[in-house]
Amino acid sequence: MDEHSVMFLTKFSFFLVLFVLCPLDSGSRSRCSAQMTGDYAPSPSPSPSPAPRSSSKFSEADALDNVVYYFSLTSPPTISSSFCDRQHHQMDQSSLNSINIACSNTIGPDNEWHITEITMASVSLDGFIHPDITKLTYLQTLDLSNNQLHDSIPSNLGDLSHLTILDLSSNQLTGTIPLSLGNLKNLTELDLWSNKLSGAIPPELGNLSQLQLLSLDENELNGTLPKQLGNLSNLRALWVTSNNLTGEVPDEYEKLGSLEVFHVLKSINLIVNAAR
Repeated sequence: MDEHSVMFLTKFSFFLVLFVLCPLDSGSRSRCSAQMTGDYAPSPSPSPSPAPRSSSKFSEADALDNVVYYFSLTSPPTISSSFCDRQHHQMDQSSLNSINIACSNTIGPDNEWHITEITMASVSLDGFIHPDITKLTYLQTLDLSNNQLHDSIPSNLGDLSHLTILDLSSNQLTGTIPLSLGNLKNLTELDLWSNKLSGAIPPELGNLSQLQLLSLDENELNGTLPKQLGNLSNLRALWVTSNNLTGEVPDEYEKLGSLEVFHVLKSINLIVNAAR
């Protein structure tokens, strides 16, 4: 038998077997295509996952989409690439229900629209805070209170230099309070109440010259109260109860002339000698 005859019989045998294994009814063809391998029937490419987005140059919408994805929200809002455009913003906002993600064009040097607020309080978030949140450069308000977020607070959260309100209270956050939070010079409210945070209170929080409310109670913090908190001349309320703090309240706290509320009870072995 010559070479051409052998090649013809080989191809004919393959198609005969293929016909027997995969008859021409449409239901069987779909099942057979998944079984065939090799060059004759390559496996179909998997459908791309809608998130997280990956790009060498993240837009704010890309970063927001990733952040919301890792929050593990049951019914997340749709984050389009035009989320903050003037002509689309109102339409996009209408799909968010009680969640508030706000944009503004009054911040920044370019008069463009930027994401300035994320409020997702009491919406059953049970994921974690992704570091991509710091790509939302102009964020001013971040309120994720009363959820079940876990893992640690991102160490780079202090890069959000425009942040004025940071409320992560009543979650399941662990680890230490990032030192970088001391870089948030515009911060007026820092609420970390009722988490599982441990370690010492960072002295760097004494750099927050605009801070008016500091709530660290009901965590697992230890060590002493840092004297640097006495530099917070605008502080009106300080809660550190129900931790494992020791030592004395520093004399520097007597300089807190704006302080109206100071709760330190139930902090084990903390000796209150300050006037307040």
